[in-house]
This record gives sequence, structure tokens and C-alpha cells, in this order.
Amino acid sequence: MGQPIAPSLRLEIVKSRQDEKLSYRDLAARFKVNYHTARNLCLSYERRGEAAIVPGYSNCGRRVKPEAEKAYRLVRLISHFHPGWGVPYITTKIAANYPGLALQSERHYQRRLKKDCPKIEIPPPTIPRESLINDVRQAHDEWQIDAKEQVKLEPGGQAELEPSGQAEPEPSGQAELEPREEACYLNITDTKSHALLKAKTFPPGVDPASFFAGDRGLAA
Repeated sequence: MGQPIAPSLRLEIVKSRQDEKLSYRDLAARFKVNYHTARNLCLSYERRGEAAIVPGYSNCGRRVKPEAEKAYRLVRLISHFHPGWGVPYITTKIAANYPGLALQSERHYQRRLKKDCPKIEIPPPTIPRESLINDVRQAHDEWQIDAKEQVKLEPGGQAELEPSGQAEPEPSGQAELEPREEACYLNITDTKSHALLKAKTFPPGVDPASFFAGDRGLAA
């Protein structure tokens, strides 16, 4: 396929023709171009001036008839207002309503619509990742402590809960509580594995820290 001549080479050919008065054959031999190319370039420069130095691409490609371009613009307009319609259906509707309008192939319109009117793809929403503060990766990185206060005990080991709590069985080896006495529960759970690490029960007024250390003395 032929390539356009660079503007710098075009200018050299024209200058050599004007300054040295070389013939078209000599210009073609010196710059290694076709005889007709050198001739057409010099004649074009005489008629158009410096505009002939710039390559022109107006004659490239297949020529589009005005009627064919009108048909494509109609297809593009209908596709814009009815994005769910395909090109075969659109061309069928146009042929039925405008039988005198010359239509090109369906593939031709599909390629042009894909190039001129690309579909805008909306990316799916991304779920933001939780902060590293709450990102527990290993066991024992974080413990959760739950407490229930002033749970009323019934005779027989059953407990009467306040509206906000639930009864839990008293672990073995805990302090003995009298019936109808109020008790407090403290559970320590690992956040990663959800394993129960420690569970204690103690009467109200007892320091839970000293209770875990083995001291049942009252809090100061």
C-alpha cells in the first residue's frame, strides 16, 4: 500500500524544481519517487501554494453516499431512544416505514455503532474493607468480656433474670450463694475462635479482678 510523502521531502522536490529548474524525470531520479508523483506535486504547488506540501487524506477510504449516511444517522437515532432494540430489528422497522431508503448491511451498522456509540459500563459497587482496628487475624489477638449483673437466684439453682439478660448455669467450683440472692456473671471469650476462656460468678460488691486472682475479698 502506498505511503504519503513526508512534507520535508515534498518541500525539497518543489525547491529543486524552482531553484535548479530540473525536469520531472530528474526530480524523480534524484529523490527516488515516481515520475507522475514529482510532476503532480510541482503542478499542485503552482496552483495551491504551500497547501500542497501537507499530505491530503480526503481521497482515502470508501466514499459514503449522502443517502447511506442519512440511513446510518436514522439507525443511530433509533438505537439511542431504544437501547434494547438490536440492529436487525431496527433495520426491519426502517425498511417497513421507509421503503425508498437504501440500507447497508446489518454488520456495517453494528460496527459503526460500536465505534461511535460505545456502551458505558458501570463498575459494580465495591464493599469497603473494615478497618484494621476490628480485623482480628489470630486467636487471642482480642478478647471479649461479657458481664451480667444482679441476677436473682431461685431455690434449686434457677435464676430469675432482669428483662435484659438470660439465665446461665453456675460453673462448678464457684462460690455458694443462698437462694434469692443476687449474683453476677463474667465471661471471657476469644473473638477469633469464639472459645470460652473463663467464666466466673460472684456476689455483687466483689472485685472481679481479685476474684480471678484467687482473692474473694471485697472491693475497696
